[in-house]
Amino acid sequence: AVRSIINVTTEMEGFRAQWTTYLGDQKLANAELERLGKLANSLPQDIGDLTQAFTVFTRFGLNTSNEAMTAFANIASANSKSIVQFAEAVADSLTGEFERLKEFGIKVSNENGKLIARIGEDTVAVATSASELTKQLTALGEEGGRFAGAAEAQANTLSTALSNLRGALFLAADEVGQGGFGAALAEAARQITDYINNNDELIQQIS
Repeated sequence: AVRSIINVTTEMEGFRAQWTTYLGDQKLANAELERLGKLANSLPQDIGDLTQAFTVFTRFGLNTSNEAMTAFANIASANSKSIVQFAEAVADSLTGEFERLKEFGIKVSNENGKLIARIGEDTVAVATSASELTKQLTALGEEGGRFAGAAEAQANTLSTALSNLRGALFLAADEVGQGGFGAALAEAARQITDYINNNDELIQQIS
């Protein structure tokens, strides 16, 4: 339990630091984390996956609203993949690398100066740039899209129930870690570090 709290706390500290940099405000970063925690309860992906995916999407300047994150989750769910895997595939596609999209049944080819994405024999996107192609592919998970409702269809499954449980435990561990427990561990770590740094002779004797 302690190891889990430490892992979650250090992971979330990293996310908060990144989000504060990307979003420009620590309060906004905390608000986004709270929003994703609530959103995770309606998706088969847990808060840990959502936060990792959010970081990737934000880094590349993509929309991370509830609607957009749900669309991403739909595409991932429909292909039995994690939303983090989809985020990484999208990140690659924005740099002109489309290999990972094949994991989602999407094949992209360059034909006569245009990027054409197909699922099977069906053309699902035609664009002149990687960013425009990504926008069109995201629409596959939006209302009316090919993968719309995939996440909702899993709402009453065991996998979603377990995902929600993991999310609840994750947030609980984060709350404990951000409170007095985490502060006490940090202080203990600093004291041990100072002790080691100030006792070179003892370390040499042990050696």
